[in-house]
Amino acid sequence: MDNHQLIRDCINNINAYVVIVGLEGKVIFANERTLNLFSTDQESIREKKFYNMLKDSDTSQKNIEFFISFKRLIQFPQNNTFLETTHTKKQGFTTILWSAKNVNNYTYFTGYDVSIFKAIEEELRTSFEKYKIIFNNTLDAMYLIKITEEYPEGIFIDVNKAASVQTGYTIRELLDFDPKLFFKDFYSQIFSINTIGPYTFVNKLQNKEGKSFPIRVITRKLRIQGEFFILVVVKDITKEKEEIDLMHALMNKLEEEIYHYLVLIDKIRNPLTVISALADLENTKYSEKIISKVNDINDILLEIDDSLINTEKLRNKILKYISKYLK
Repeated sequence: MDNHQLIRDCINNINAYVVIVGLEGKVIFANERTLNLFSTDQESIREKKFYNMLKDSDTSQKNIEFFISFKRLIQFPQNNTFLETTHTKKQGFTTILWSAKNVNNYTYFTGYDVSIFKAIEEELRTSFEKYKIIFNNTLDAMYLIKITEEYPEGIFIDVNKAASVQTGYTIRELLDFDPKLFFKDFYSQIFSINTIGPYTFVNKLQNKEGKSFPIRVITRKLRIQGEFFILVVVKDITKEKEEIDLMHALMNKLEEEIYHYLVLIDKIRNPLTVISALADLENTKYSEKIISKVNDINDILLEIDDSLINTEKLRNKILKYISKYLK
């Protein structure tokens, strides 16, 4: 497998929708997950305005709160605003939580599929057994907290197997924890959420052995039959960071390969210049044919030059996107 394919695989295997937008809001790159979402390809999506693509593809109710979030996300991407959109797919509906960040003249949009929240909320209302199947078989750690008069700061009423594997605690040990003590470093962020939709942030969690690891937390308030719950999903992003580090290493390797090709091209072009000059000086019956062939080779080298320039531009754009994960 060549380096280009490795880089593409790394980008496309990130568990998120990735869109890079340039000047005037036009898309300059999108990973395969995003292309599938919009039922398009890399060539067709380029130069389209991401604002219009989101607006046209979203099938959720267009209320005032939606448009306010939409405007903040597009116009003020540095303010940590989020936008929830719903898209119709063959297998049903997909709900995505978008965030954005501005770096130089580019905006990097990242979307995470949070349809699992809606599925669990619906199953809680309709079937406890189905809810348990979804809850226990989800790969991400999940905690269900109930808010009552007796426990105004919440009490764990359910945790899944993934939470036990992630932290090293048994399910019984996790259920005995006070949520305020367990989520001590970001408890206030979980319990102060006022949004109707999911709320996400990045922090660290400590396992049973006392080792901290980076996590992405997604929380959502639920109200079921008059009772209040908070669903907390904890994603271990260590693997995600390892993938980003691999991408960075591959980008450096790609830069070395680009330089290597440029050196080789010069080694070809320099003798061609000499051959062309000698043919012109000798002015034999073969001179014109030799010069013509030299020009043909030069044209091919120019095409390679253009291809390398475009490859380097793409490399720089991707590096800008992943740079925030490498700090």
